[in-house]
Amino acid sequence: MATLDVSEAFDLSFLSKFSVIRRKEIIDSHGRSITTEQIIDNIDGVITAASPGDLRRVPDYDYQARAYTIYTQYRLQSAHPGYKNDLVIIDGDRYQVVNQLPYHNYGRGFVSVVVIAEPGIPAEVM
Repeated sequence: MATLDVSEAFDLSFLSKFSVIRRKEIIDSHGRSITTEQIIDNIDGVITAASPGDLRRVPDYDYQARAYTIYTQYRLQSAHPGYKNDLVIIDGDRYQVVNQLPYHNYGRGFVSVVVIAEPGIPAEVM
């Protein structure tokens, strides 16, 4: 068990507010997926840029996906049985959780997630 307490990183001066959309998925009697969404507002976390070197070169332009890393004590989720990946709303844009690292043994515990913009959100063209 880790003994390092990183709780001070969650000082109010570093925190940003965001919302989470938790998506529950069930399969109906016809085999179709039905998704219900629950919105959770006012989640605190430290939001930083992710993968600044993730530059994709395509014939007409250079493309950099909009991605963030979020550190929070709220348990964001990636896909698991019965649930789809959480969506995070930052400044009105929706981002999907694509990678989750649990650090629940450090201090009061936290998770680190990487989120990428959903399709349809303009990316940075260079």
